[in-house]
Amino acid sequence: MNNNWKSFKDQMMNLWDEVTAMRSRGSPKSTEVNVKAEWNHIAGQWTQFRGKAKKQWSELTDSELLEVNGRYDILAEKIQERYGIEREEANRQIDVWAANLNV
Repeated sequence: MNNNWKSFKDQMMNLWDEVTAMRSRGSPKSTEVNVKAEWNHIAGQWTQFRGKAKKQWSELTDSELLEVNGRYDILAEKIQERYGIEREEANRQIDVWAANLNV
């Protein structure tokens, strides 16, 4: 039984190390929730954040930013089209921008 206890203890210690590592870097799920929460705030106050978006993506026109109206998917589409980048890159840029707004 002592051998079983050691094996169990080792497994639990390994699991604890994994959980601790995930918590320190933020699990993908918690990061996704944070981005959504930030974006909900931005979308709700889009008129206030539109100028900051214009500074970040200066090639977007005022009418394009008005059309976005706080919708993440439309902003990503406009950035993708205007800058000729992949959708994933547009999403990454938006996520970094939103995180740096200190919302």
